[in-house]
Formats: sequence, C-alpha cells, structure tokens
Amino acid sequence: MEKGKLNIVMEFCSGGDLDKYLKRLAGRPMKDELIWKFFIQMCIGLRDIHSKRILHRDIKALNVFLTHDENIRIGDLGVAKEMKQDFARTVVGTPYYLSP
Repeated sequence: MEKGKLNIVMEFCSGGDLDKYLKRLAGRPMKDELIWKFFIQMCIGLRDIHSKRILHRDIKALNVFLTHDENIRIGDLGVAKEMKQDFARTVVGTPYYLSP
C-alpha cells in the first residue's frame, strides 16, 4: 500500500507470452529440449499453485510468460479460486480452452 493505493509488484517477463513466442516461430518446430523445459516448468508451477489450494482456471498460452532466459512464469490469476472444499462447481475460463 502506498498513499492509500494497492500496488502489485510483479516480475517483468521480457520474453512476452507463450502465444506470441509460438507465433514468432511461424510454423518452425521447437527443439524437444525446450518443449520439455516449458512443459516441466508449467507442471511445477501448477503443482505449486495447487499445493496452496488455488485453481488457476484459465491456463492457456496467453497466460504463460517467458523470462529473458526462457523460463516459464504462470500469470493472470484473475479468475483463480481458492478451494474451500475438495472439488469445484463453477465453470469459468476461456471457452476454447475449457475441457469437454
């Protein structure tokens, strides 16, 4: 809080989001090592979020950010929800990314 206003300080991800990164590839394949690196880091990030009983509820390439050295940061928890029970009953998120 500063002068009665809430300030949120976040890490700057100079690599942009994963969606833009994939579009810059213009159909060229990614190296397997980089795919695994991104995948494992996303899984570790989600495991950490879930260990705090928080559901992200909008995982997609636009909400996965890259640092200058191509490390993953999961962001945009705008529709995240803290789990107060063992299951969720609401449906939110980006329609194209919702599970069937």
